[in-house]
Amino acid sequence: MTRPISKDSPLVLASASPRRKQLLRQIRIPFRTITSRANEDLLSRDPFMNARLLAKVKADAVIEKSENSWILSADTIVVLGREVLGKPANEDQAFSMLGQLSGREHRVITGFCLVPPDSKNFHSEAVMTRVTFKALTKKRDPGVHSNRRAFRQGGRLWDSGDRSVSREED
Repeated sequence: MTRPISKDSPLVLASASPRRKQLLRQIRIPFRTITSRANEDLLSRDPFMNARLLAKVKADAVIEKSENSWILSADTIVVLGREVLGKPANEDQAFSMLGQLSGREHRVITGFCLVPPDSKNFHSEAVMTRVTFKALTKKRDPGVHSNRRAFRQGGRLWDSGDRSVSREED
């Protein structure tokens, strides 16, 4: 019989993402973090498949350390038109990416993978949200351009409720 997630047997979150930790705390799921050091190079041209595959790679990377616990991993990809925007390598790239997204709709695709304690099966999916940024200018909103959060959080360039987002659609 599969063990349920509990304080004695917490979910393993294969991620260092502050947002993912916040979401699990918000819904009161006991968890511990094992950061996956998996290679995040693109594995497929299809961004939905890529998000799912990368999430599975991250889960696989922590299985041996998970002590027969449930594992949750995820990967988020930002797509503008037909271009997949990778994680910015530095702050300049992060702000350049925000400039590209300014006033435009883009897709945020998150793949996730859930692995049970026996590690024999897994479930993975990818979901998409369409996001439109307001047109960003330093003059209009200096806080957006001086905010270092975009760089620190890698692929997550926006936040639900963020004042720079004009529209979100699932």
